[in-house]
Amino acid sequence: MDQDALARVISAQIVIPLGISIVGIFDAIFFLTIRGDKERTKRMLLKSAFTVYLLVLISFTVLPILIPPMHTEELSYNLNPLTLLYAFSDRATLIDISGNAVLFMPVAVLGYLCRFNCFSSLKHSAITSLVVSVLLEAVEGLETYFGFADFPAVVDVNDVIMNVMGGIVGYVIIKNYQTGRMKL
Repeated sequence: MDQDALARVISAQIVIPLGISIVGIFDAIFFLTIRGDKERTKRMLLKSAFTVYLLVLISFTVLPILIPPMHTEELSYNLNPLTLLYAFSDRATLIDISGNAVLFMPVAVLGYLCRFNCFSSLKHSAITSLVVSVLLEAVEGLETYFGFADFPAVVDVNDVIMNVMGGIVGYVIIKNYQTGRMKL
């Protein structure tokens, strides 16, 4: 086995099945101890779905992590939000940027359904999406800077903007659905 293969210790192929297994074990214990309470069961399943989705989100954004660090890449960053306007001139860029919004919508939807206070209003949902997005971008940047990433990351303010937009759209969709103003 080569050194590069040995270094890929933390990857999506490990994190997602392990995380789903742990969530499944906790759910099984919960279902064995609490029977008949449909509301608590529903909330527990929603929290499990939220946890699994966060694992998938993290897997898409920051994994794999090389341990020990194998190389350092040049960290690039984009702090100009006006470049978001150029997305409409290039199909691939438009798909990439809109993908960030779509990827973040379930975070707000599941967070609201789980009744987490940080998703209780549009303002809270936007702030939570902002904080989570900035943290993800910071981790991507630190991974690249310290050599834990096997690909150079681009820390991009447009990713943050689109993630927040996805959180807002997700909140608006689920809020309108819950209040009966929208039918799916």
